[in-house]
Amino acid sequence: MPSGRIEEGETAKEAAVRELREETGLETDLNHLIEFPGNYFKAPVEMRDRTENNEWTVFLCTKYTGELRPEGRAQDKSIPEWVPIKDLNLTFHTMPNVTEVIESARRFLERTNS
Repeated sequence: MPSGRIEEGETAKEAAVRELREETGLETDLNHLIEFPGNYFKAPVEMRDRTENNEWTVFLCTKYTGELRPEGRAQDKSIPEWVPIKDLNLTFHTMPNVTEVIESARRFLERTNS
């Protein structure tokens, strides 16, 4: 799941478009990002010397172009890959707050695809 900080002068949606491009190489636009009900999550994140309270606004991308690849992010050691949503927690050891986001998105997709 691409993620990152909102830069000065950016909206949450604009940051989502930028982070998707930077972390995966995929392109989308503001019209193809939708918020799903309950898309706002808060979680404490343990840093080396402190705890930060992070807030997430989560979007679902309905249309994108391009190929999945890292886009010039040498410092980012993660490599994007497609993983079935049902396998995410089996494949990756996700933090509880990330698991909550994944499960919320999965339930939303099941309701909208029914």
